[in-house]
Amino acid sequence: MGRMNSHHRACRATVCTAVLSLTFATPALGQGHLASAALRGLGVQSTVTEHRFPVSGRSALEATSRLNVEGPMYLDGRRAHGLTSFEMAPIWRPQREAERCVTRRVRVHTQIAVYLPDWVGFEAAGRGDQVRWRDLARRIARHEYDHRDLTLQAAAGLALAIREAHAPTCPRLVRMVSGIIREAYRALGDAHAAVDGRRVAAR
Repeated sequence: MGRMNSHHRACRATVCTAVLSLTFATPALGQGHLASAALRGLGVQSTVTEHRFPVSGRSALEATSRLNVEGPMYLDGRRAHGLTSFEMAPIWRPQREAERCVTRRVRVHTQIAVYLPDWVGFEAAGRGDQVRWRDLARRIARHEYDHRDLTLQAAAGLALAIREAHAPTCPRLVRMVSGIIREAYRALGDAHAAVDGRRVAAR
């Protein structure tokens, strides 16, 4: 699930910024992390961090149950098996050229934090419990990586869309880019919700 924490836009002098913060908490799936060099080439400056939170329990079954108590907390107070949060902030400058206004110095700053479970009793557990936990942890990680990759892809698409935008006047361009950003945020929220919907349907 995902819910918007904050979203604001501001244009000061000749610099425009917009910030979106979201947190996705998931009860439990894809990889394909875009290379940092490729992202930078598209105007995306990304920072992705991965964190492990401890989970207790004497067996894989008990550890899985403990996730509902020890997992990261979502905005409404519920616990999650894994969590991905991000902030995406486009920055650009309108610039008058000949008969039109264009965008320049387009960048999309993106910070992503992925939180995954670490069963502290794994090493001491029997092989069967280790296999069961490893399978669960892999599925949780794949799901969170889906959220991560969707965010990076959206940041790249947003940077490209802003870079290609132009209008007869700069005020119109600011309004146009604001609409592009709003639509990108809406589409990204829908994409994240679809990922979580696939997980629920697969249960």
